[in-house]
Amino acid sequence: MLSIQRAFNGLLLRRIFCVGLAVAVLAAIFLFSNQVNQASQQFSGSIAGWVGERLHLLTWEDVAEKTARFEEVNLILRKLGHACGYLLLSIAVMTALSQFPLPLKRRLVLAALICVLYACCDEFHQLFVDGRTGQMIDVLWDSCGMVIGLEYSCLTILKYRERKCNVKNK
Repeated sequence: MLSIQRAFNGLLLRRIFCVGLAVAVLAAIFLFSNQVNQASQQFSGSIAGWVGERLHLLTWEDVAEKTARFEEVNLILRKLGHACGYLLLSIAVMTALSQFPLPLKRRLVLAALICVLYACCDEFHQLFVDGRTGQMIDVLWDSCGMVIGLEYSCLTILKYRERKCNVKNK
């Protein structure tokens, strides 16, 4: 009886941790999108400047050319930020859903639905943030990251199942 209770407590703690991790990623995405335009531009601009200098992309003498290059690097990094955020979110959601007895296909559909709906809600939310706009192209970037994260999660799950099956057969 005591071992059943320990197993249940362990499962409950694991579920709480995994769901909490997914909620933390949701909160981080919300906090980034809740920044006013000036703060968001300043944050991404500092990263774009750092990356541009390290990759020698901003070594132009002409100020106009350097500014144009900086804007390109900044745009690319902002869109990659969208994709990376939702890549992490999809992995966190799949991890949380894996703590419940659901078939893999159902977990995939639920995770994709949660991520896409959150991306849409996040862009809608940005309509009310000073200086920000909600753009459907950002939902597409979010979805690209989500797809990569879901693919990674599926490959990890299938690899785990294969390894577990091989251990049983030995």
